[in-house]
Amino acid sequence: MEQKLLQILKSCKNLRELKQTHVQILIHGLKDSDFILPKLLTLSSELGFPDYAIWVFRISRFPNVVTYNTLIKCFIGKKHTDALRFYGQMKEFGPSPNSFTFTFLLKLFNSMPERNIVTWNSVLSGLSKAGNMEFAHAIFERMPGRNEVSWNSMISGYVRLGDVKSAQCVFDQMPEKTEPSNPSYLTLISNLSASLGHWKEALTYRVAMRMQGVEKVPGCSSIQVGNKVHEFLAEDTSHEERKDIYGVLYGLNRHLKQVCDGALKYDNAPLHYG
Repeated sequence: MEQKLLQILKSCKNLRELKQTHVQILIHGLKDSDFILPKLLTLSSELGFPDYAIWVFRISRFPNVVTYNTLIKCFIGKKHTDALRFYGQMKEFGPSPNSFTFTFLLKLFNSMPERNIVTWNSVLSGLSKAGNMEFAHAIFERMPGRNEVSWNSMISGYVRLGDVKSAQCVFDQMPEKTEPSNPSYLTLISNLSASLGHWKEALTYRVAMRMQGVEKVPGCSSIQVGNKVHEFLAEDTSHEERKDIYGVLYGLNRHLKQVCDGALKYDNAPLHYG
């Protein structure tokens, strides 16, 4: 039945025929078919009814990446705002974008008659969060203007990939580096300094953050004491076995410091806690 309905769908020449076929698709429980749904969206758009495509999409239960990509593709050169809205929905609630998503997104972006900093940053942020830094860099270089969001998207994208060298390179170009009171700047450079292993600089920035009331979300760690694994937050003093936990941590810190200072041959040295 799926193949039969797909063939009927391909022969539809107007909205009336499309709706009649859609009813049959619903009756046979095929509205989420991986083959039929994308074709239904595409045909709705090609016949000049993008709003019907949106309605078809909204009644689907589990839209996958192909469905989202098809919808974005349908809006190229037509409904830019809706395309970006569904792309935002995809990033927040849907499946992860893939290379086809960004191909369609770039085509959509290039077809826009007018672009502002919000649309530029929307595309840049999406590429960065998905790890497509090559595309992100291309967009970044084309931007007529950049703001804090633009720079943060690039740096955080590289940091997520572990490419701290590229992150540092972008950071060195930031015109806002002379604004040490900027909370976003402080958080960004603090994280970057820590990623690069520049602990003194990271500490300096985090002290400045604390003085301004800027707080990072506490990190959660796990440690085994005896036969039990404990989870606790940074600077947590509420855990009932905190003395034992911090005793282990202090012992580890001393041991690591001795190793780093060359005072201990860690190949044969026993490890003592407390």
